[in-house]
Amino acid sequence: CEDFYYGQPELPNGFCTACDCNGNSDQCDSITGECIDCQFDTTGFNCERCIDYQFGNASQQNCQVCGCSVTGTVSASFNAGTCDSITGQCDCKNGVNSRQCDECLPTWVDFSIDGCTECNQCTQTLYEAVTELTTNWDDYYDTASWVSELQDRDRELQSLMQVMNVSVTDLQNDQQLFVDLRTAVDAVDTVSYTTLVSNLNSR
Repeated sequence: CEDFYYGQPELPNGFCTACDCNGNSDQCDSITGECIDCQFDTTGFNCERCIDYQFGNASQQNCQVCGCSVTGTVSASFNAGTCDSITGQCDCKNGVNSRQCDECLPTWVDFSIDGCTECNQCTQTLYEAVTELTTNWDDYYDTASWVSELQDRDRELQSLMQVMNVSVTDLQNDQQLFVDLRTAVDAVDTVSYTTLVSNLNSR
């Protein structure tokens, strides 16, 4: 077979197949196809995974050191040099947190080779803080409801004032109409009275 191909073409029905090393090697066994001299901290038959103590995507050549904390990582896992092959998450001891197992979980203390200890006082403090926040929230909610009601009443008052303004305008218009009508009636009465007196005198 040609370079970077493997197989046994000399056998009946034999053929050659391209090697697959995930871009981490340009050499493979000419018979089995196993990759040789994997680069970029990769290993495996096809250079398909990161070496021990590392994680990442081997096909993208981005293997990185796990960096697990010797203090916070389960001993068997640390000694085996393993972490999650994709995320790099180390196998943390009880109460230990973070990808590298180098800190305690919230409300846990005393980071040591035995892990972390739950802090009862921290839990109590947290409980009291949550209780106070809940109480304050109830007060805020009541205040907010009261303000919302006031705003509703204000909108109703504004609407009523608009109606009243329209009514006052209509009343003023009616008053002016009445004055004009009264003037017209007086004028008619004056003319009628003058005409009547003139008719009587003419007799």
